[in-house]
Amino acid sequence: MTDKPGISCWFCDERIETSDRQAVEISVRNLWSDEDDAPMQYLYLHSICAVERLQGKGMKFQLDVFTAPN
Repeated sequence: MTDKPGISCWFCDERIETSDRQAVEISVRNLWSDEDDAPMQYLYLHSICAVERLQGKGMKFQLDVFTAPN
C-alpha cells in the first residue's frame, strides 16, 4: 500500500512503495547558479532503479552509502 500515491520513480514511472526503505530522492539544480537559494527539482527513484541505472563511465551509484550497518 502506498501512503504517498503521488511519488513515482523517475526511471520506470511506477509508484514507490514505503516498503522500499532504500528508495532515494535526488535534488538537481544549476551547478553554476549565483543564487543563494537556486531553484531545485527533485527526482525519486526505487532503490533497484537507482542501482541499475545510475552508472557512469568511471563511477557507479552505491546505495549502501545510505544504509546504516546492521
